[in-house]
Amino acid sequence: MNRIKRIAMQLIERYDGAFTTDFESNKQLLNKIAVFRSKELRNEVAGYITRYMMGSSNIANKKEEEENMQEQGE
Repeated sequence: MNRIKRIAMQLIERYDGAFTTDFESNKQLLNKIAVFRSKELRNEVAGYITRYMMGSSNIANKKEEEENMQEQGE
């Protein structure tokens, strides 16, 4: 597991529900909760978290759609 992914996953686990699908808000939150050696590292972690959150929100939306389809079929 690379460094960016490891850092991002640790932060997501620790601050569950704090991150969103918006890159700028994730970047600002990282400034408040963590210390990074460089702006580039912070931005890479914020970008990874944003992509991760977008993927998890897409999965949740698909599950909701499937449940709605099942309810309508009954």
